Amino acid sequence: MEFLELLLIFIAIVLMIVKPEKEKLAFSILVISWVIMVFDYLGRKSGAILGLINL
Repeated sequence: MEFLELLLIFIAIVLMIVKPEKEKLAFSILVISWVIMVFDYLGRKSGAILGLINL
């Protein structure tokens, strides 16, 4: 899942460098990547059995 997030960020950066007129599309891709990161983080934290225990 992290690879997909990093790939989306890379695509957004390349899109902004190569085609600056597509800035809105690049920003949308970046926001989608952030949303995926938040859902991934929350899913891992809430699904962890030992998440609250400090070993």
